[in-house]
Order: sequence, then C-alpha cells, then structure tokens
Amino acid sequence: MVVADNNIFWRTSLRDGIYDLATDLLVPGKGNLERYVGSQPSVGVYWQINRHFSVSAAYDHFFAGPFLVKATPPRRSVDYAATWVTYKF
Repeated sequence: MVVADNNIFWRTSLRDGIYDLATDLLVPGKGNLERYVGSQPSVGVYWQINRHFSVSAAYDHFFAGPFLVKATPPRRSVDYAATWVTYKF
C-alpha cells in the first residue's frame, strides 16, 4: 500500500512561535509578521509480508515558509526518511 499526503502549517497568532514536543520554544515569533510556517508532503510504503512481519518506509520533505525563512537565525527546508520492520507475536 502506498499513502501520500500534504500537511500545511500556519500560525494562528502573530505573538506565538514554534515549539517542540516538550513545549520548549524552538522559533520565537517576536517581530515576525508572517503566518505561513510551511508545508510537508510525504509518501509512505507499507508491505505486510505475512501475518507476523511488515515493512514500512516513509519520506517527507518540509518546505520552509516565510515565517521560518525570516526567523533569526533563518530556518530552511529539510528532508526526513525512515524505514522500519515490525514483528507481531
């Protein structure tokens, strides 16, 4: 099975920034009037080999929007890739 999607990220408040999972501020929004953070298209491939084993792979590319490009220091687009094997008892 192949799955593709595209996520789009916006700031709802000009006073806010971007945080990590632990709610630490990564990119402050102070003085940056841009709302569009970026977009992230991705594609994943999933293969069920048998009832116990499956193999998965995913690739994402994050396109930095104006908010990240104008941040201090400027942020840029990045790529993510992952593969994994799953065994179910």
